[in-house]
Amino acid sequence: MTIELLNSKLSKKDALDLLTKLIYSTISHHELKIIESKRHKDIIYRKAKIIEFQKVLFELDRQFERTSEEILFQNIINIKI
Repeated sequence: MTIELLNSKLSKKDALDLLTKLIYSTISHHELKIIESKRHKDIIYRKAKIIEFQKVLFELDRQFERTSEEILFQNIINIKI
């Protein structure tokens, strides 16, 4: 199943705002799982994912500063069952 949430050009500000919200939502999910988890390996994995997402967001912010005004935003989720 494919869900197309958004497929349009956005301003740099709107694109970064939307990406920030999506990434923070994913980080929050991992933080909740860390609180619930009893397994050390799972906690280490999730902390690494949080750091990875924070780095991605920082890099996106830097790239958006160097690019044109509009960003093509394609937010597609593919689900395999």
